[in-house]
Amino acid sequence: TVYTVRFTIQPGSEIFPHGHPGTTVLPVASGSFGWTLIEGTAHVIRGAGSGGTAVEDVTARNTEVILAPGDTISYESDVIHTARNAGDDVAIVMGTLILEAGQPLLMPAGMDMSATPATSPVGEIPRRI
Repeated sequence: TVYTVRFTIQPGSEIFPHGHPGTTVLPVASGSFGWTLIEGTAHVIRGAGSGGTAVEDVTARNTEVILAPGDTISYESDVIHTARNAGDDVAIVMGTLILEAGQPLLMPAGMDMSATPATSPVGEIPRRI
């Protein structure tokens, strides 16, 4: 399944550790986008929007890269990461995700998304049909 998305990330916002079940390409349209590798390998192209082609591999765990407008990061399903707005203005990140059919767009790290719990401490949880 191919998704094209526009993420609008407010100043001070961040997202928990997670992955995506497939290939992800994220070019930064505006603002400052902080992306931190927890597991796997990612690839950054600085200035990809204006013809940049040099690839920087991100392999060290807990490494944050700050992406500016025109920069792009890409990675596969083995990557776990966090992301945040690293500036004072809204960050806009465009995304193309090519994911395994039937899988969720985002998979929180350490959580089995294939299991559907029948009950919770607060009662019944609705099931998806």
